[in-house]
This record gives sequence, C-alpha cells and structure tokens, in this order.
Amino acid sequence: MAQDKFGQLVAKMKDYRGPDGFVRFVREQLGGDPTGQQLGVMRDCQNERKISVKAGHGVGKTALAAWLVIWFIVTHPFARIPCTSNKEDQVKERLWPEIKKWLRGTPWDEYVVITKTRIHIKGYPEDWFAKIETASDPDNLAGYHARYLLFIVDEASGLGNEFAAVINGAITTEGAKVFMIGNPTKRSGYFYNSHTKNKHSWATHTLSCRNSRLVSDDYVKDMEEEWGKDSDVVRVRVDGLFPKSESDSYISTDLVEDAFVYEVNRPEGKKVLGVDVARFGDDEIVFVGRQGNKQIELDTIKKKRTTETTGRIINKIRDKGYRIVNIDVGNMGAGVIDQLIEKINKLGLRCKVNEIGFGDKGDEYNFNKTAVLWRNLKEKLKEGVDLIEDEKTKEQVTNRKYEFSSDGKLKMESKKHMKARGLDSPDRADALALAFYDGKGRSYSISDLFN
Repeated sequence: MAQDKFGQLVAKMKDYRGPDGFVRFVREQLGGDPTGQQLGVMRDCQNERKISVKAGHGVGKTALAAWLVIWFIVTHPFARIPCTSNKEDQVKERLWPEIKKWLRGTPWDEYVVITKTRIHIKGYPEDWFAKIETASDPDNLAGYHARYLLFIVDEASGLGNEFAAVINGAITTEGAKVFMIGNPTKRSGYFYNSHTKNKHSWATHTLSCRNSRLVSDDYVKDMEEEWGKDSDVVRVRVDGLFPKSESDSYISTDLVEDAFVYEVNRPEGKKVLGVDVARFGDDEIVFVGRQGNKQIELDTIKKKRTTETTGRIINKIRDKGYRIVNIDVGNMGAGVIDQLIEKINKLGLRCKVNEIGFGDKGDEYNFNKTAVLWRNLKEKLKEGVDLIEDEKTKEQVTNRKYEFSSDGKLKMESKKHMKARGLDSPDRADALALAFYDGKGRSYSISDLFN
C-alpha cells in the first residue's frame, strides 16, 4: 500500500515537468510565493540547460536554489544533483536547512531522507539523490552521469575556471542542467565569464535589491549612505552587479571609462604604433596607434607568421605615417623586429623602432619593464587620454592585479596567472601600454642603419 502511495505521488509529479511546471510546483506543492525576479529565473530553469544568476543580498537566492533542488529531485525520477560551492559549509549550513524548511509538511516529507551531506529518496540512496561536493578539486564533480542531472553551484563567484571543462562535459547528456547563483564578487572565473564573454550560451539573470519586495528600502538607503551609491560594495550587495574592478586591480574601471568619453579633437605629436606579438595560438597580435594623448587605431589579428606581421606593420608605417614603433621583443617579437629593420632599411622609411622586453629589468620603483609600462599607462590615464571604446581592452586593463616585491617595487600579475584565473592574455592592454610609452628601449632608426 505504501509503495502504491509512493508510485501515485511520483506519477502526479510528472505533470510538474510540463509548461510552467516549476512555478506551479512551488506555488501548489511548497506554498511558495516567488517574486517577479525569481519567476523569470524559474522559467529559464525549466526551459534552459545553463542558467547563471548574479544577485544582491537578501533577494531570495537560497530559497530559489532550494526550490530548484526539491522540484528537480521529486519530478525527475532517479535524478542526481551535485551541489557545490567554494566552501562546503555554504551548502551544508544554508542550502540544506532551506531545503528542509520547504519540504516540511509536504507529501514528499516522508519519502526524502536528509543527512549532513546527502539528500536521497527513501530506498534509493545511490540512484536518486542530491549530494554536497566541495569545490576544492574539479574531480569531485567529474563522473556524474544520469538521464536527469542538475549541477547546483552556490556562491558561484568562488568557483575557479578549471571547473568549466568538467561541468560542460557532464551536461552533454540530454536532460542535464547547470544552475549557478551568487553575489558577483569577482571579475574573473567561470561565473564571471558566463555573464560576459560566454553569455551567448547561458540564460543569465540579475536579481537586484531595488526590484525585490524581500528587501527593504531602508537597507538600500543605508548601504548607499555608508558606502556611496556608485561604490563597488553597493554594486555587488545591492544591485547584483560585478564590481568595476577587482579590489587588487592596478587600474580602475573608472579611469578607462573616463578615457572612453574624453575627447581630443586635434592630437599633436608624432604617431606611435604599439605592437604586442602573440605568444600562443589563441592570443592576438595587437596593433595600437596613438598620436599625442589620443588613440587613433586598434587592429587585431590571430597569430601569423613573422613575415605577415612585419608586412602589416610596414603598411601601417607607409599608409598612416607612424614615426615610432614600440614592439614587444618576447618570443616571436624578435623575429618580427629583425625583419622589420631590414624592410625599413630597404624601403628607406623614416621610422624609429624601439625593441621593448616586458621581462627586462625595471628601475628603482618597478620590478621589470612590464611594471614600468603599466605604471606609465596609469599615469597617462590619470592625466587624460582619448581611447577607442573597446570592451576587451577595458577588461584586460582593469583585471590585471598587482603586488609589491620584497624591496617595495611594483610587480604586475603574470600572464600565466591571469590565464589560470580564466582571463584572456592582456594583449590589447599591453599594446596600449606600448603605444603610450615614451621611454627608452633598444632603438633602431634609419640613421642607425646607414652607419
């Protein structure tokens, strides 16, 4: 008889996989009253495979995740739901109690077993369950396969980009989903990318305190008075937006955005071309031109042979009148410089070439040449420059972190470390720094070549 009752309940739940089923389930089975913002997310949870939600404080994030776990596990037979966060306690101490609260008094209460790290349907502990998995190792999430599979990622900003391949590989099964939610505290990683460069493959939402009946007007007012309406704290905790810059980023978003609207109508001085030569296949070769304090060109190509890159620079010298080329000498750059000098000599072009090595020795304030160039770029931005508006440039400039060496010198984050955080190589930012650099490198000019 008990089995018949259970079977009837399972059969009844199938209806909640139909149109607007998740919303109806929460209202009819759990007695929930979703906000307008939550409703939009819930409909995408039913209809989309990959859902990413950035949210302010107190807008119902945990309730939303709890509803999703309950709906999915009771309406999808033999579902498997790995739940993770950057800290195991986040799921154990917040999500699990929230699930218990909403299950209490429902027809499913007697059929669901909840332990410290696992929730399963009675009688099916290994086949029909939700389980807490720590995010310390991507392998913890590997190996999950089921007809109905749902990954829950709570406080998703803390999830490293290395989890992307694991999760993306696991949800290739039809019926599999991934749901990420959290305060948008970091400008890098898997969660950040789902709202920026990879947003085309995600259903994304923003839950703002300003549009939620769950958050009082006093909370919003207090936060604005304490931190400032335009502060990153208010952006993250109230508006559910990513901070304008990382707390330890060297150049702020404000400086770059100001440069996008700053206007220089009649730039003066010699035209300078900064060239950052790609090191790896996915990186860009970037050409940034400037005259005085105005950027006049942004051109990018994927990795090419040195002859092609050299030819492109020669054309720019002839067609656009560049008189100085600051070029990155690292890896492929050395070959480009050799060919460039030869071509300039052969064609009799009046152009000076500065060979600049980012890893070269710095000075009394800067650890190496990278720090010299980036310190100079920051100073130029403070003084006022006119930049071509480009989102990739902005991200690269504002996402690079810094530290100080043991002897107090400025040291910029390495490209290797940036890539480990899921960021692109800062090729556009480096080319911009090269273009606005008036200092010295190893120089070659037409007069040098004839001596």
